[in-house]
Amino acid sequence: MRKWFIFSLSVFLLLGCDPESKTKAEICNDGIDNDGDGHVDCADPGCYGQAGGPTGQLCQSTESRCDDAFDNDADGDTDCDDSDCAASCGGVEDCDDGADNDGDGDVDCDDADCDEDPACTGGEICDNGIDDDEDGDIDCDDEDCAAAVNCNPVEDCDDGIDNDGDTLADCADPDCLGQQGAGGLCQATEAACDDGFDNDADGDTDCADDDCAGAVNCQGPVEDCDVAGDEDGDGLADCLDPECNNQTGPGGGTCQTVETSCADSYDNDGDGLTDCADSDCTAECLTAGALVITEIMKDPNVVADNAGEWFEVQNTSAGAINLQGLVIYSTASGGDETHVIASSVSVPAGGRAVLGLSADPGLNGGVTVHYVYTGIAFNNTTDDRVGLRTAGGTVIDEVSFPVATFPGFAGWAMQLDAGNLTAVANDSAANWCASRVKYNAFDTGTPGAANHLCAVETACADSVDNDGDGAVDCADFACANAATCSAAAAPVAGSLIVTEIMANPGVGTPNYQHEWFEVLNTTAGPVELNGLTICDDTPTRYCFRVHFGVSTPLAADARAIFVSDDSLWTGHTGILFEYGPAIQLATAADAVQIFHGSTLIDAVAYDNTWPFATAGAAVQYSSSAAQTAAANNLLADWCLALAEYDTVNHLYGTPGAANRDCHLAETVCNDNTDNDGDGLIDCADPNCVGQTGSSGETCQATESTCDDGFDNDRDGLTDCADPNCAGLPGPGGANCPSGSMTLFFSEYIEGSGTTNKALEIYNPFGTAYDLAANTCQVKLYVNGSPTTTGANTATLTGTIAPGDVFVLCRADATGAILTACDFQHTAVNNFNGDDAIELVCNGVTLDVIGQIGFDPGTEWANGGVSTLNQTLVRKCGITSGDTNGGDSFDPSIQWNSFAQDTFTGLGSHTVSCK
Repeated sequence: MRKWFIFSLSVFLLLGCDPESKTKAEICNDGIDNDGDGHVDCADPGCYGQAGGPTGQLCQSTESRCDDAFDNDADGDTDCDDSDCAASCGGVEDCDDGADNDGDGDVDCDDADCDEDPACTGGEICDNGIDDDEDGDIDCDDEDCAAAVNCNPVEDCDDGIDNDGDTLADCADPDCLGQQGAGGLCQATEAACDDGFDNDADGDTDCADDDCAGAVNCQGPVEDCDVAGDEDGDGLADCLDPECNNQTGPGGGTCQTVETSCADSYDNDGDGLTDCADSDCTAECLTAGALVITEIMKDPNVVADNAGEWFEVQNTSAGAINLQGLVIYSTASGGDETHVIASSVSVPAGGRAVLGLSADPGLNGGVTVHYVYTGIAFNNTTDDRVGLRTAGGTVIDEVSFPVATFPGFAGWAMQLDAGNLTAVANDSAANWCASRVKYNAFDTGTPGAANHLCAVETACADSVDNDGDGAVDCADFACANAATCSAAAAPVAGSLIVTEIMANPGVGTPNYQHEWFEVLNTTAGPVELNGLTICDDTPTRYCFRVHFGVSTPLAADARAIFVSDDSLWTGHTGILFEYGPAIQLATAADAVQIFHGSTLIDAVAYDNTWPFATAGAAVQYSSSAAQTAAANNLLADWCLALAEYDTVNHLYGTPGAANRDCHLAETVCNDNTDNDGDGLIDCADPNCVGQTGSSGETCQATESTCDDGFDNDRDGLTDCADPNCAGLPGPGGANCPSGSMTLFFSEYIEGSGTTNKALEIYNPFGTAYDLAANTCQVKLYVNGSPTTTGANTATLTGTIAPGDVFVLCRADATGAILTACDFQHTAVNNFNGDDAIELVCNGVTLDVIGQIGFDPGTEWANGGVSTLNQTLVRKCGITSGDTNGGDSFDPSIQWNSFAQDTFTGLGSHTVSCK
């Protein structure tokens, strides 16, 4: 790949991202549309298979969990109300046959359907004409039915007596609504206002009842709106009287409760003020430039666009302005997006108001929003505009911001220069710049506060905030390399180079939190890191300023790391800088770039030919290659990291430390030393095949000399104990036992509660097994179902070393399970004793626990070995799985059982029987 440099030098370093190619990740149980795609939590396809409910309930594309009181597919219907559950909920429970007839998991009297069945209650059913409990009394004659609805007295609504004993008589009793009372119709509120009857039994009859205030027969005199005078005697004459709203008043004008006709020369609301003299007409009578748009946040980093977008207006007039009635407008693909400001928003003279998509600081990134609008969304990567106009069409202010000229960086608000706060000046891109003041950890702007100057600080020792951005002298980003602020050299092209990149950690929620990259100082002296700008592949969208706040020199030949989330690096002792969600590295094609001002210091661009598909491993630049910015672009000089730096998440790399030599080959194969630094020693290194190992054996890629007492391929298995020797001559001349080998389940944990479940997979081969390359999946078949869903399928990534295991667990499992866990998947690890589990690689079934398509009731069990509430470990000598998922399953044949919540053996497995 060759480096490239795409942006205008007329714009300050100004760098960014493309939200169409990289979006924020959805968190599936917080009620927020985190990735801004219009879908929240379980309604977002990205959440299928993840925990979406408050206690870990599962998000699904179609509802198959029909008894968890949770709307798994977010379609508005829960459990048996959802048509997806028709098969599980369609049956009718027979309450005394010992079977789960309706398939809801509850049997006989444990099923809510049987609450009133005599087989479960032992009592009388009160409306079937049968002596159900055989005590000689039928239905309401039986004392069991004393509280039954059909056995209670009924209210007679016109006799003045509380017949049903609920302390409410006749029309006062809700049972009588709509029935005839003693003198009229019983009503909840008095609507019959001329029948001489207290219909709602509240003590007031007809016009004496407040319910009748609007009845025609209860009205007094009526206001005559076009004749001067107070005809109805309410103290309000003509247009002052609300009764006259939208009627013609004296003189021919239209009466209005609030004056909105501001150019008809008529006092519409009768308050003595006409048109623009009336404060009701402030918004409509505004002139161009009375309000100025001074700041725009079109693409926040920390929160989704549909909650975090906002813009700011400033009142440049001599008096207060109420924004109510003004129209906000922007550009949409089919025309304008508009919103009428519907409530009072008073902006004092010289004051500012922030208008945004959310008033909740927890959702909008911490902004105080004075008015929430709807129906308007700013474009991130195409030209757009925002404006304010009166209802009559007068434009008060408008700002068009084409992407070619305006600063459009994600997370950086576009800010009008503090010295050019006019509606004329804000038409010029030259008067706008990216804000340099943070309002949260990863977004910049000054919503509701004064703007700074676009010109940056140059006087770095005068104790004055010359540019008004809140930072003085050396604390100002622009002063990072001033002689009074740093003794280290300012970065120049090639003085810092990118030497390691973690773009595909494969863990975390979201995944990018574990991303990072490393920078090396190639010079003979310290280089200043404070004041850099780091970007990904498009240096006009996603970038972040490296602002430590103080001088941070990187020593000669030293390394610093730049990380997404510094809370994951509490034990790191070197220089570290957190850039947060501002930069998210893709695995197919992306770049890491470093700038100082407008100078490109280094860039490493990569594409899908680089080995980023290997989850959990960083790629690093070879220590044997030329450590220059001109040389670190060649894929041939980059290789996967082999050293594990995070033993919990099994992440590989050397962050902050020297890289390995990607080209060094093992040449000495009998010294128990990893000569080429690839993590493989002597015979375990493919470079040693055919040479003599440290024990005098011949190194082999796979064990084929099976009678020499040596582990020739260093897989931990010797001679016939190595599956590679099956059928080959072993010690004493007899052939080693033959038999096919596959990956297989080596441990099954059905622990207490819903969370303490785990599955362990063993690799019996003498070589590592790549789960992703072999398209390996674990599938869960629930309650005897012959099919499974995508949500109940875990697609595995990672590699299982020879003779090693791979553990699947839930994210909310106990610590003893999580310590051994390699892969988290809640849905698959939601099995019970009657659920079948299948291991598939390359479309071929390798192992099955249980019987697919058959529900055993609660468990498969024999001889004390059960799939319910036990830990099962595969017996020794087993080298392949049960590949027939349709045959009957007896766990006692191949499994040893242990007590529930036995976790001690999880994370390792022994095949040989000694």
